[in-house]
Amino acid sequence: MGRTRLLTGRALLAEAVALAGSLGATELEHVTDSPTQAPQYQAQPERRAELLRLAGFERARDGRRFRRRSGAEHTTHDSRLTWRSLPSLGREPFISLLAEALPTSADAQLAARVATHGARRAAESLFADMEEFSYEPSWWEIGYTTDGTPAALSLPARNPSTAVIGLVAVSPACRGNGYATAVVARGTRLLLEAGADEIRGDCDAANTAMIMAFERAGYENFADRQEFTRRL
Repeated sequence: MGRTRLLTGRALLAEAVALAGSLGATELEHVTDSPTQAPQYQAQPERRAELLRLAGFERARDGRRFRRRSGAEHTTHDSRLTWRSLPSLGREPFISLLAEALPTSADAQLAARVATHGARRAAESLFADMEEFSYEPSWWEIGYTTDGTPAALSLPARNPSTAVIGLVAVSPACRGNGYATAVVARGTRLLLEAGADEIRGDCDAANTAMIMAFERAGYENFADRQEFTRRL
């Protein structure tokens, strides 16, 4: 990165940090995608990452982005799980399952939430964040095994631009059985039935179970995303 560009970039970020702090912000976030994606089309992601590090940002997540378009072959329904929705269960079973699953999540951002807030508060705040999305309450479900054990959680939704798988969680006691794939397939089916032409989902590069779940459900890894944060 040329010295003039580097100095200009650092000055711009310093101004943004100061302005955000003056407006009451406590944290800034930034993402870079490779290959470049709309709407930012940010060229040279490696140099951008270098500049962010020099400005005090830390990488919060090495992410993988997945996409499924209409017409892709649909994953077979997993008959091992019986699904019950939010209207019949209420919020508490969802938060309890999240609190159980988050401490051993392979997702760096979720692990950071637990480290900061503890499992229960992290689960409550994550569920509240998901409630900011557009969704039908009947889409949100917990999958139960044949003996009634809550095994997996599915929170498909829509953001302003596309349908998303949203959030997937599997109880630690039930991992290793392919239930993450069942959740992605379940959310995909509900979103397609609701008219979605394209569905997206993100996960941590270290979360191999989720990467396999997306691939098995007909998704393609169309981009990698680096996420950065800076405390103010």
